[in-house]
Amino acid sequence: MSTLIFYFIGTFCIFSVLVVVFSSIPVNSVLFLVLTFVNVSSLLFFLELEYLPLVFIVVYVGALAVLFIFVMMMLNIRISDLKENNEQLLPVIFILTAIFFFHIFFATKSDFASLKNFFSTFNNEYSLITADLMLTTN
Repeated sequence: MSTLIFYFIGTFCIFSVLVVVFSSIPVNSVLFLVLTFVNVSSLLFFLELEYLPLVFIVVYVGALAVLFIFVMMMLNIRISDLKENNEQLLPVIFILTAIFFFHIFFATKSDFASLKNFFSTFNNEYSLITADLMLTTN
């Protein structure tokens, strides 16, 4: 049951992030950004971390989101100014998305055994060096 709730909160977090990115009204974007921070904090609570979610809520929601809303109210951005045609950015968006998924795919498929062997070899050599130093000083 807790896995189902975790996945539900995760998908809701992804939905709120997409609304932040694709919303044309800046105030709605900031409010959904606050919702994203709350969702991420709840996911961290499910991972049994207590301190980090509270810091997320206090710092990001309490300070940054309020600051963003204050700045947007002071700037008085008109929605008609935001509805420009940004089709020239689509190739860059697709390239960056492909690179992102490429990294995620290879990060999940990589085998860390070689790194583990490297550290164990380093640890063995270091312990041999310290044992030699301890034997020669006596």
